[in-house]
Amino acid sequence: MSLCILGIELATLPYAQIPSLINMTPTETALMRQRREEALAHSQTFTLQAQWIPLKAIPDHVVSAILVSEDAAFYSHQGFDWNEILESLKLNIERQALVRGGSTLSQQLIKNLFLSSEKNALRKFKEAVLTYSLEKHLSKNRILELYLNLVEWGDGIFGIDAAARHYFQKPVTWLSHEEGARLAAVLPNPRHYQPNRNSTYVVRRKTQILHRLTSYAGPLP
Repeated sequence: MSLCILGIELATLPYAQIPSLINMTPTETALMRQRREEALAHSQTFTLQAQWIPLKAIPDHVVSAILVSEDAAFYSHQGFDWNEILESLKLNIERQALVRGGSTLSQQLIKNLFLSSEKNALRKFKEAVLTYSLEKHLSKNRILELYLNLVEWGDGIFGIDAAARHYFQKPVTWLSHEEGARLAAVLPNPRHYQPNRNSTYVVRRKTQILHRLTSYAGPLP
């Protein structure tokens, strides 16, 4: 890719939208639009399930489950967990396949908000540039609040409260430790696994998360 094309791509990134996220609550993300378009292309109905909840209303044990599962170093890194990136790179090389990602919650949020789900070098570069801006302008708690309310948890299901109501028929404020761990367990592939089902993967991953929680002493909102 030429420097000219790269410059054009960078110039069109939505930098100006990031500071507005300090107070503005997004009603739609790039991933939501993508899922709607995919459903339309297959003549399927897309029903959005999303309900905003303040970070302070989400139980600590649920937040902790998400952190130990997806980004245990969230409060200590600046948007990129280089140790995790290196470990993921080594494992992927050993397995000769993409079996582990190294994205932080901040990177995942940027991808969901603004970018496509394609996996290529240009998209990752855009993600890195916008992640740097996100960490520069927003507090960690605000980034976490946005992530928990906008991340995908199944077909048309976005946000942790919508996921709790859909899978467990209760608001997130009533979730047990196990239910919180189950929601965290499916985040790597939320359209394939369901947290309320006892698949081998969900049970194993849920157990791992609950075990990690016994020794997790990281900061909380």
